[in-house]
Amino acid sequence: MSTNKTYDYILAGGGLSGQMMALELQKVIREDERVLMIDKSDKTENDRTWSYWSTDRNLTDVLARKVWNQIKVSGKDFSKEMSIDPYHYATIRGIDFYNFTKKELENDKRFDCITAVVEEIDETNGVVKTTDGKSYQGNLIFKSYFESDKLEIPKEDYSVLYQQFKGWFVKTEEPVFDPDTVTFMDFSTLEDTHETRFFYILPFSETEALVEYTAFTANRMEEQVYDDHLNWYFKEKLKVSNFEIEEKEFDFIPMTDYPFPQKINGRVITIGTTAAFIKGSTGYCFSRTQEKIKGMVRALSTKGKIEESDIVSPFHFRLFDSAMLEVTGKGIVPGERFFISLFKKMAPEFLFRFLDEKASMREIIRTMFAVPGKGKLVIATIQKLMIGNKI
Repeated sequence: MSTNKTYDYILAGGGLSGQMMALELQKVIREDERVLMIDKSDKTENDRTWSYWSTDRNLTDVLARKVWNQIKVSGKDFSKEMSIDPYHYATIRGIDFYNFTKKELENDKRFDCITAVVEEIDETNGVVKTTDGKSYQGNLIFKSYFESDKLEIPKEDYSVLYQQFKGWFVKTEEPVFDPDTVTFMDFSTLEDTHETRFFYILPFSETEALVEYTAFTANRMEEQVYDDHLNWYFKEKLKVSNFEIEEKEFDFIPMTDYPFPQKINGRVITIGTTAAFIKGSTGYCFSRTQEKIKGMVRALSTKGKIEESDIVSPFHFRLFDSAMLEVTGKGIVPGERFFISLFKKMAPEFLFRFLDEKASMREIIRTMFAVPGKGKLVIATIQKLMIGNKI
């Protein structure tokens, strides 16, 4: 088989994890090494927005559209504004991140970036074939594109939810929003439900914001359902009738404890969604992806190889995620009660550290006993251990 060119590293997929991998490799590879990034899109449109909490200001200071230091959480009988110091909460537009990466790589002769669709990866020979008939040889291939239509998870063994959301980027005539505070979770809804459903507001100014309706649901809902909830929220909660929708987003994120088959041997290593870079219990991925990519590149530059421990989260965090998905996904503990209880009893700094998988075992146990129905959560945790599921 003839190939167009041979590379030391091929990034098959140029989304968040692929571009973060390129930025980290740029810091450590030699002058004579070569990297190819392949993506089906030329990344000239704003196809998504990432929001995240972090103490690291590196990308935040360069790329964030807006940064907040305070959040608000509201339920039927609870509403509180909270400082998140030493964390900050930020949002980055996809197009700004893509343009930043392009600028960083455009004059680096070690990198080639092409727009093409990957058709097949020959793991044995390290060859990536594209649908335009070309093929590229790679000593190490990082596969990050997500084939959702091929995702088959045995639901009798694993929890599977979708974080499905629709957001409106709006501009109002009158001041409506508090530009200093993110509405992190507002559990006001049209109806009572055992599912986790809430509104979320990123205020860019007093008159501009992203207002989003989010549902953690086992069954994906029609887009009109989200529009109905958003219209209700503006009318009944925000008391706003005159506003302009400047942009919309509608998407879903898989939330599961399924152990995606992880390739860490040979020439192919999976990264991104199919390497469980999305936090199963929350759906957040930006900071998590950045940290996992940094760990992988650090291992590559110091040990010359990447091992499972450099990618996979510690078992006790995966176990808690699995139990949490079990009790909230099946309505054993309603989502509102679960999350409101955590914010009532725990400081945001602690919760963010816990969700970032930096908490101690003692802190994990403390968190488990802070939620309502803690006995059910403990039982779910034990069941996950006893039935032998690999999570």
